[in-house]
Amino acid sequence: MKGILSLLSLAVLFLNTPVAHAQESVSSTSAEASGSSGNTSYVVGQVAYKLISGSSGSAAPGVQQPFEISITELKNDLNQDLVISVYPNPSPGDLRIKTKGQFNSPLSYELQGQDGRPLKSGMILEELTLIPLNSLSGGIYILQVFDDQEVKSTFKIIKAQ
Repeated sequence: MKGILSLLSLAVLFLNTPVAHAQESVSSTSAEASGSSGNTSYVVGQVAYKLISGSSGSAAPGVQQPFEISITELKNDLNQDLVISVYPNPSPGDLRIKTKGQFNSPLSYELQGQDGRPLKSGMILEELTLIPLNSLSGGIYILQVFDDQEVKSTFKIIKAQ
């Protein structure tokens, strides 16, 4: 009787134990890499997340927003010392074009939609130029900076929601 009771209590203990999901992810690919200093394996994917909803709102803890890191500073190909920076990217509001150095002719910009349709354009007359993006919806846009009708720099701009 004592053995059956202890076996029954062990069964109840293991049946009531929740299942753990350690390091759960939605993977798009995985591979192994090896070199002279050792081996490693890696997974490219997204950490799984769970949507939590309540009467006052909802939250989605985890990584579900795309983050893109791109270089937004470029020296042009002429012998001039001209550096063009565009920030912040992604941008929730105003986009800034900052120029450093000398340029022979006036600079201008054109902001285009993904279809190539011009949305905004203007002259770059000072070291810092603001482009208001508040009227645009969230998405990806193309910003081109011109010097005498020649494209000097092209940037992929992400407008945050």
